[in-house]
Amino acid sequence: MITILFFLSSLISLPPFSQAANDGETDTILAAAESHFQAIKDSSYREIWALLTVKSRKTITGELSKSLKGTYSREQIAADFAIGGMLARSYWDRFRHTFDPDTVLEESRWEMGRQRGRKAEIIITHKNAERPAILKMYRQEGGWKVGLVETFWTRK
Repeated sequence: MITILFFLSSLISLPPFSQAANDGETDTILAAAESHFQAIKDSSYREIWALLTVKSRKTITGELSKSLKGTYSREQIAADFAIGGMLARSYWDRFRHTFDPDTVLEESRWEMGRQRGRKAEIIITHKNAERPAILKMYRQEGGWKVGLVETFWTRK
């Protein structure tokens, strides 16, 4: 009986199996998100682009092509963003005027949310916020990518 109680009490103190198995993946997901916001802060234009989901990249290139009234094709815009060219610099510098990455990097608490297969959520709560933001992350192209559009763009 004592042996059974000892065994049960030791199980209670262990983290759940799924959590222990995912700790490395959790660190990878959190690091990818942090790298993205740090890249915005550092104006590392190519890295910003590389850490975005396919949907975010397609949406940004489509919206930019439309706003530039066809001056550049989506493909030309995507190529410019991939190398951190003139359009990318202009876009991300304007983005930084409306979004301070330090609000996420320095002034917020991060917690891992749901994680299932190729999708994960990071709960980011700013020190002055009533509600957290739920950052959507997706495993694509061999790594975890930030779903900027999936998280912050309003549905049309």
